[in-house]
Amino acid sequence: MSSRAQDPVVTSPILIATDLTARSDRPLDRAAQLAQQRGSGLVIVHVLGTGPEEVEAARAARARRILIRQTEHLGTPFDTVLEAGSPPKVVAGAAERRQAAVIVVGAARYNHVTDFVLGTAVDYLARHVAIPLLVVKERPNAPYDGIVVGTDFSDRSAHALLAAADLVPDVRITLVHGFARPFATRIGAETAREVGHAWASAEMQKFLNRPELVPLHGRIAPRLVDGPPDLAINLSADTLRHPLAVLGGRGRSAAMQALLGNHAAELMGTIGHDVLLVR
Repeated sequence: MSSRAQDPVVTSPILIATDLTARSDRPLDRAAQLAQQRGSGLVIVHVLGTGPEEVEAARAARARRILIRQTEHLGTPFDTVLEAGSPPKVVAGAAERRQAAVIVVGAARYNHVTDFVLGTAVDYLARHVAIPLLVVKERPNAPYDGIVVGTDFSDRSAHALLAAADLVPDVRITLVHGFARPFATRIGAETAREVGHAWASAEMQKFLNRPELVPLHGRIAPRLVDGPPDLAINLSADTLRHPLAVLGGRGRSAAMQALLGNHAAELMGTIGHDVLLVR
């Protein structure tokens, strides 16, 4: 099914995976807002349950009727993909075929969709698709007014920073690192804090001097927080009205990890704002 408008979907559209339930309105509205902000197309993907041909046809017809109701207010061109199969694999395939700029999913809770959105799909998509994954938790009342990028000063966090800056242009970026207190039991808590802060400050400066990050200096505000990565990111994001938190993941590994050894799915669960995971 195509959109009401005649404009074609451009390369690198925003792709939204939806289960068509009432809770899917937040990721759908955020995806549409991003598409409008970037001047790109929007692709809406819904995965049908498998079954006999006539059952799949009936499910597809019902999905089209629901989509008409849910997209009446969007005001942006969109295409739809309705396919039967494994939800993560269908979404991944559609995103790769369309060369999507980002895959948008919702943060459902307390039902079978939770496994799809926050467990299986996040892990599968992050490990198998080289496309950023945006988990929408908050109602998108306005465009993002700031990006909070957690960094461990690695190549992957530099890549995450660049991807986020490209996805949401022209907004301020808080580059935050949560540092530890080394040898606190030996040298004392306050001295350990000073040592940890001094090391993190030096590493932050080295990180910012990377050639690929120099063009972004006008947008970046570095911040060091005494504490774990999730606390550092949440404290920084809480200073904004409409923040986007960003994590860099390892990608293909048995236990996909994000900052400082935390599992990405666990870290994403402890951050209270929308999260962009960049492999």
